[in-house]
Amino acid sequence: MSEPVEAPDSITRLGLGILDFGDDPRYLGLAALFLLLLFAVVYRMRRGVWPRQSDWLRAGLALLATFSGVLTAAIFLLTKPPAIDRLSHEMQATLGVVMVVVFCGFVVREMSGIFSKGGAERAVPTPAEGRDEVVAEDEEPGG
Repeated sequence: MSEPVEAPDSITRLGLGILDFGDDPRYLGLAALFLLLLFAVVYRMRRGVWPRQSDWLRAGLALLATFSGVLTAAIFLLTKPPAIDRLSHEMQATLGVVMVVVFCGFVVREMSGIFSKGGAERAVPTPAEGRDEVVAEDEEPGG
């Protein structure tokens, strides 16, 4: 005899709603387009120029990582049991690759900062150029 199936609680329903949204490329594309346009407008208002190609690339990769993180959290934190089967095979593969790349990129950056000659370092944008310079933890940027 089979066990009765429980109705999903509100948190699981929220997670399933996020997964339904995140599995449709039309919704993801429109959300990414809107957020990139918002990024460009804010960038233009703050700096007086339109974003450079490298800024667009960084914003796009940040969006990809953010979308992947939200979908991963929806699968493993919000749904009970984890609703991996709700995503298409292509989305599962994309999500896995992006999360590995983001995680490895973070680990490599942090480990190189820890084991470098100068100790723990961080990249700080200079106000004048918006470019990165390496500054030790106990120093002030620009000097």
